[in-house]
Amino acid sequence: MRLARDVTLLRANGHLEAVRYTPWKISLEAALVREYLGGQQAHLAALVSAAIGAALDQKSAKSFGEVIADLLNPD
Repeated sequence: MRLARDVTLLRANGHLEAVRYTPWKISLEAALVREYLGGQQAHLAALVSAAIGAALDQKSAKSFGEVIADLLNPD
């Protein structure tokens, strides 16, 4: 059952040929996708927290604007 869930996860994240992967590759790729998605969720949580702080405090609002500018222009 775990492999079926992992294949579904992979297909939902761009691995359209995941049904053809070997079981070890399915497990490896699914672990990488979970790690990536976890990082995205942590990043989103930090941004939401900063946005709430920015709504409550003028100093935080300026800091939040700088964070967003850095994200949009990573140079």
